[in-house]
Amino acid sequence: MTADVKEIRESLEKQLKEGFGSLQVKYDAVPGELEKGNAVAGDLKKQIDNQKGELERIIEQVQILEENGIKLRGQALADAIAYKDWVLS
Repeated sequence: MTADVKEIRESLEKQLKEGFGSLQVKYDAVPGELEKGNAVAGDLKKQIDNQKGELERIIEQVQILEENGIKLRGQALADAIAYKDWVLS
């Protein structure tokens, strides 16, 4: 009976050690994954900011053209301004 208890104890210790070992590996990987996520978020923010800036420059150029007498047909400028306002919000 003592051998059975010892065997069960050793088996449980082994299972706990393996379980906690895999948890430790996952825990150790978290900071790296957070850094990757932050890097991706930063890159996306830069891309969005670049697109906003490009859109603002295009709208400014269109407004300058209109001030100089060149008119765009239809709602193109109004649509572009509305889109810019939506993106910036």
